[in-house]
Amino acid sequence: MSRESVEQLIDRIIEFWNKEQRSPLNLYLMGGAAVLMQFGGALTTKDVDVSVTSTERDQLEQALGDFMCGGSKVSSNGVYLDLIGDSFPPMPWLFRERSTLDREVALVKIWRLHPVDMVLSKIRRFSAKDRRDIETVIENCSEDMSANELRRVFSEEQFYFEPDLEERSLPRLERIIAFLNGSVDTLD
Repeated sequence: MSRESVEQLIDRIIEFWNKEQRSPLNLYLMGGAAVLMQFGGALTTKDVDVSVTSTERDQLEQALGDFMCGGSKVSSNGVYLDLIGDSFPPMPWLFRERSTLDREVALVKIWRLHPVDMVLSKIRRFSAKDRRDIETVIENCSEDMSANELRRVFSEEQFYFEPDLEERSLPRLERIIAFLNGSVDTLD
């Protein structure tokens, strides 16, 4: 998937929402699509993850269902919308407050995650692709984050944790900080 594919999907959602709906819509780009849109590269999946609040989810699924997997408005290249709720991936509680407005068109606002939140959103799964995404974020935004800020957000802003997620994630956080500080060349 390319940056243009993501932009086309977002443009179509904005056009649809502003024509068919009357309420504001806030979309927070997440996952690989967020990394792609902010830093370039290639996206290996076809879904564009956006975070929505649990109160918005039902309304959005009904209104935007045609843009989701299997829907009639999925683009010809198969790129589709995936609504992500409040708890997956586990996110720091204040990620919305740290996000910056990327674009606003009438009722729709597209938000960009802060680099610290992008990194921490990948810590739960920490797959090879997640590690590449984290490396991309750090390589492009090391001036926007510090080891202290990563640790502070990780420890003070409780995630929507699974029982052992913090214990599993702490060594991953330390590996990320080592990469940020240049002590290791890769997260593998």
